[in-house]
Amino acid sequence: MVCIGKEITEELECEPAKFYIKRYIRYKYAAKNGNGVSIAELPERVIDKGIPGAGLLAMILTDKYQDHCVPRKCAA
Repeated sequence: MVCIGKEITEELECEPAKFYIKRYIRYKYAAKNGNGVSIAELPERVIDKGIPGAGLLAMILTDKYQDHCVPRKCAA
């Protein structure tokens, strides 16, 4: 048989949200004379000393108020 062309069929799919950890690595520096330690500041966070990032909070609020999906009832 001889190939005379091809047909392409496309299908649109959606993957559920993916979670990832954003890690900030900050180096500590000590003065040679022993007077203190220096470290870079963290970027501003939505919740001080909190774990969730802005994207996660936006998803939770959208699910709760726009999609009317309470997190404990919408577990996949």
